[in-house]
Amino acid sequence: MSKLTKKFLLDLSIALALLALLGAGVAFFSINLARSAEKLSESKKELESRSGAVQRLAELQRSEKQFGNSYLNVLYNYIPQKDELINFGREMQTLADSEGLEFGFSFLGEEPASSETLGSVRFSIQIAGKSQIPILNFIKKLQSFRFLTKLENIGISNTEAVIRGQVFFRS
Repeated sequence: MSKLTKKFLLDLSIALALLALLGAGVAFFSINLARSAEKLSESKKELESRSGAVQRLAELQRSEKQFGNSYLNVLYNYIPQKDELINFGREMQTLADSEGLEFGFSFLGEEPASSETLGSVRFSIQIAGKSQIPILNFIKKLQSFRFLTKLENIGISNTEAVIRGQVFFRS
């Protein structure tokens, strides 16, 4: 073999090796480019989803600022703080007096409020009247009382009634 042939074959081998490396590099980068494009597409979808969630949150915050305080005030009026229940017995007495009923009242126990639940105070009311009509009127007034109450047990005889229930409070 001549020196020229050897040189030509050596140059051809180097060129083919470089072409093979270049081809492998192009294949490697095209595979990585496809993976990156897929990840980019997923990231774009996630970004759109989060953007929508942020917009909904902003709308909720605007609604809360616009309407929340008035609703919160209604709840605060309907669900008092514990200290506001100090006159609860007297207010029940006033309801009974408006119906001309004899009245007895006692607190039975308390469940404290937490950050997640309302507290409650259990109570018992004993009323007596000349007929059942004033007793039933008292119970109707009690059901629509200004504080959140739950009547648990109502026992009515001819002219007497015993009512057990709960009044709720916030922390």
